[in-house]
Amino acid sequence: MKKILSIVFAFVLIFSCFAISTVAFSTDSIIYEDKAYFDSQPVVTFSDDFKKMYVDDEPFSRANLSMLSEYFGYVVDISDVHNPSLRNSVYVDLTDAQKQMVVGLEISTNDIYNMYWVEMNLGDGSSLTVYFIQDEYIEDYNNVIKGNGANYVIDFVYPENNVVLTTKTALEGEAVTINQEDVYNSYDIFYVDVANEDLSVSMTTGVVFEIDDAYYYFNYIAAGFEDADFLYYGGYVNGEEFTAYKITDEKLLADIDSAMKAYYDDDYGILFDKETSEFIAMIALVIIFVVVPAIVFVIFLIKAIRGKGVYKKLYSAIAGLCVAEIVVFLLLASIIYPAISNKTEESIIGSAEESVVIDVAYNNDITDLTQI
Repeated sequence: MKKILSIVFAFVLIFSCFAISTVAFSTDSIIYEDKAYFDSQPVVTFSDDFKKMYVDDEPFSRANLSMLSEYFGYVVDISDVHNPSLRNSVYVDLTDAQKQMVVGLEISTNDIYNMYWVEMNLGDGSSLTVYFIQDEYIEDYNNVIKGNGANYVIDFVYPENNVVLTTKTALEGEAVTINQEDVYNSYDIFYVDVANEDLSVSMTTGVVFEIDDAYYYFNYIAAGFEDADFLYYGGYVNGEEFTAYKITDEKLLADIDSAMKAYYDDDYGILFDKETSEFIAMIALVIIFVVVPAIVFVIFLIKAIRGKGVYKKLYSAIAGLCVAEIVVFLLLASIIYPAISNKTEESIIGSAEESVVIDVAYNNDITDLTQI
């Protein structure tokens, strides 16, 4: 009997190894930041109205950069000593009036130092947060926020730097009607940025997704949405239809296929491949609900043949339960799997004549910084 109990406990311990524990970690207290370094310590000044910023006399203009895909993760240390040999800080030269107004100052920048985030702590208890962009990028900025950037960048996330550069024309192929539920069931959704020539100014503008081996582009910014969450968050899926573009450009489709191959060849991306993940799940279910019970059945069947008295009945009952479990699993699988694999999907493609082409122009009320 002790041997039997040992076998049962062993199987219980083996099954416990498949349990997945979820632990929530708070990132509120974790700050990921780098330090900004310069060839020599820059001198930073501001205009009286704080609409202009100068870094070693290089002009920067105030702008709404919050809509850009920019990471201001490089902290700029501020020194109260002007020493050009100090490369890890800047010297902020405020006027007497500005010193009376500003009692605290924090500055961060991006990786190429063409944009700055500045927060000023004012003496009256308020604060002022300002974004600055280098003047030579103002034209690029205005083009990007209007959707007229030189490049469109599809980011496939894995592996690192797996992106496809394309154009607005290539993305906007055939206008079609898409049902929201079909996108929700899609495993492959990738964000698209509109960017300038050297990719130093960019803004997330839409998504590319796959349905039935075809790729579609949806410019959710032009459609009036702040983000694409409504496409794949369950609480927002209500079968709404929207207009997207079926990608038909052959070169772009070839580039996407290459990027998708790299994505699924990556260690993490393969977990998001529908066919692969379904195959892995099927193998796991067969092992857990067929192979393991079959092994237990054989063991206890042998024990039942050799056993006597009450133990013979106990072993036979366990073997019988294993057979019953396998039969029930196979019956359920034979009913459920065909229903899923043969699921027919409604047509999601409308003709170009029936579809409404979205005007991809951005809000004309946006201020052109060239007029500052």
